[in-house]
Amino acid sequence: MIPPRQNLTGSQEAGMGTADSPSQQYVSSGRHTLLSLAFWSFLCTQFLGAFNDNYFKQMVLLTCIGASAATLKSADKQTAVPWTEIAMAAFALPFVLFSGLGGFLSDRISKTTVIISCKAAEIGIVGIGLAVLLVPSLSTTTTLSALIFVLALMGTHSAVFSPSKYGVLPELFRADCLLPVNGAVQMTTFLAIIFGTVCAGIALDLIRNQLWISSVIAIIIAALGTASSLLMPHVPAA
Repeated sequence: MIPPRQNLTGSQEAGMGTADSPSQQYVSSGRHTLLSLAFWSFLCTQFLGAFNDNYFKQMVLLTCIGASAATLKSADKQTAVPWTEIAMAAFALPFVLFSGLGGFLSDRISKTTVIISCKAAEIGIVGIGLAVLLVPSLSTTTTLSALIFVLALMGTHSAVFSPSKYGVLPELFRADCLLPVNGAVQMTTFLAIIFGTVCAGIALDLIRNQLWISSVIAIIIAALGTASSLLMPHVPAA
């Protein structure tokens, strides 16, 4: 007599019929995740990106505050340009306008491709800021306007970067590893915000009127972030 075929549960059939995708084979548990190259390269990439965003934003804001204070001493308050408010709006508005575009791109092409492209664009954006600060013939109004434009580009790049930053997590890490990975991402993001803001103030105190040095620092940070993003494992498009 032929023995009856044993019924398999859905989870058993899934376990026999499927295997982890290549991007999920980098980790097997929460402990191994924290030691993997995939985790550390991603963590460094997003930390350096958040650090540079806040470093450059704070540098521009402090420069605008200084310019506004100088203007108020020599002109009527009603004719003074609200540089600080304009700079804050220029950085925040792209998140409203372009976050949807970032989600669209992350759903159409590889999220790691989006991340690497955004990091490479970051180098060019802060490079524009350096070029602006290296032109001595520009007036204060022109310089501040150009820096605010660069700040808006930084906000745009971050808005496009963010959906892929969070969307790539379940594609890189196993489901049982997502909690510690998300915790590490949140912790390092807040640290990057704090350190980036503080370091901008310290840098401006040290370099005084040589603002171009702060842009060189931003370029170095962007280059390091791009290098770490190249170490991330590639994930296919959704």
